[in-house]
Amino acid sequence: MLSDSPKRLKKTWEELTAAASMETDPEKLGTILEEILAALEERQRTLSLSQNAFVGNRHL
Repeated sequence: MLSDSPKRLKKTWEELTAAASMETDPEKLGTILEEILAALEERQRTLSLSQNAFVGNRHL
């Protein structure tokens, strides 16, 4: 049976931090850290957009 939801290609920052904690190769660790920062920036942007949408729907 096929799922209707699209497959998630990117790992969450939680998954990435778990991978980083077990990584011993400095180059791979650097790459994972860059991915963690990108994931956190995306999360912050998403939260900011949803917060702006909430505030925009309120009548002051």
